[in-house]
Amino acid sequence: MDFKKIEIIFLTVFLSIDIFLFFTILQTPSLSTDAPNSTENSIKTEMQADNITTPKLSTSYSNGYYLASKVSDSLQSKMTELVDQRVSYDKNTKILSSSLNTAITFSDHDDLVKKLTEFKKNSTNILEGTDYVISDALSSTNEIVFAQKTKYGKLTDSTGLLHFYSRDSAIIGYTQSYQENVVPVREKQETISQSEAVNYLYMYSELPNDSSIKWVILGYTKMTEVKGNIIYLPTWLIGVENKNTKNLQIKRVNALNGAIISNTASDNS
Repeated sequence: MDFKKIEIIFLTVFLSIDIFLFFTILQTPSLSTDAPNSTENSIKTEMQADNITTPKLSTSYSNGYYLASKVSDSLQSKMTELVDQRVSYDKNTKILSSSLNTAITFSDHDDLVKKLTEFKKNSTNILEGTDYVISDALSSTNEIVFAQKTKYGKLTDSTGLLHFYSRDSAIIGYTQSYQENVVPVREKQETISQSEAVNYLYMYSELPNDSSIKWVILGYTKMTEVKGNIIYLPTWLIGVENKNTKNLQIKRVNALNGAIISNTASDNS
């Protein structure tokens, strides 16, 4: 296939993506991000009455892109490079699963993070391991999560995560998903602030009474697939803890317009 044909294929794909995003934006409900101070104060008062607490939230705006990456089985093609582990690959989910032959023991959380950070640097341990950074927000007592970093931000859904699983103070295996060649498909856009994201969550009745906001982070969530490409949008991830049960839920808010993203539609992280 000559260069001209390849160029035409790429132009067709990205034109299709751009048309899809254009109509998606047109259909998105128009939500005002310039709420008067009285409205802001009213929301805060109502949240206090419902025993909902938050940390100090930024009112500054950030920036984000619509991103795209081509659907591929790159992990499957390279998994023979891994050593001292038993691996399998799910072509439907594009997730690689590994059971380590030699468990990684640790003494405490800091020791664990240090050892895993070193472990993933070796390409015979983890494929593309240097492309992941620790995510304290997505991690838990028995699971350490690294998020895939790109030039534009972190992928924080199930399509770009590295999960390490522990048992009896030892790491016994991991699962991994990875995206190649992540690129922007639209110009950079201004996002809503942390504070506005939490307000939207409350206004849409997604914050239960007697809950506490533990953290709010910006990442990228899969929106859909178009012409064999995964489309991502910037998303505020919000950790919501029930004050009574201490159960933590992750809520997602579209960082461009404040719409709520259902967990079933985004990932299972």
